Amino acid sequence: MNVSIPVNDARNFGLSFTAAGTVSATLIDDKGTVVGTNLTDKPEASHIVRSIFVDRAITKGIWTVRLQSKDRADREIILSTWSNAN
Repeated sequence: MNVSIPVNDARNFGLSFTAAGTVSATLIDDKGTVVGTNLTDKPEASHIVRSIFVDRAITKGIWTVRLQSKDRADREIILSTWSNAN
């Protein structure tokens, strides 16, 4: 599943989410470049809250988070974005 995320100009950008450990997330910028991942089978997939952080200036555009599950079960995922972290 792909989810469109509108982003504004910022010093940096982050995505936090809660999902089953069988779910991978890939963050893609408005140019189509993968800027971060949080994948199954990695230690961070076992955390309750997982994050992807982009530590660079961001310009306004539509980004995409691609969510993929290793199993066929329906999954609920909670997503939150944030920017200008210190």
